[in-house]
Amino acid sequence: MYKPLPTPSSGQTLLNFQTKESSGEYWKFEQEVVRRALVKMIIIDELPFSFVENESFRKFMNESFRKFMIKTQSLFWIPSRRTITRDCYDVYGELRLSLKSSFREMQPRIYLTTDT
Repeated sequence: MYKPLPTPSSGQTLLNFQTKESSGEYWKFEQEVVRRALVKMIIIDELPFSFVENESFRKFMNESFRKFMIKTQSLFWIPSRRTITRDCYDVYGELRLSLKSSFREMQPRIYLTTDT
């Protein structure tokens, strides 16, 4: 089991002011939401799990979250490829169970064919 790095602002709400015309808006960083989006990107784009270890990806993430850095520590902790692999299998398991329950409820006749 991985142990995420502690963030100095875990659960802390950040206040973001934009312009004179707009009012301030509240923004709360959620590590799991960003991590889940990363997993979906890897699955949809069929990227290798090692993608998260690429130097260019790490630079991109550091630049993307630069304005949300607190005391030189980024809010988003980039998971390892093994963690991403586990997360992808978790998503697969969730979708598999969801699909099975949908089929049970509908009780359709489905014919699957494969090329061998």
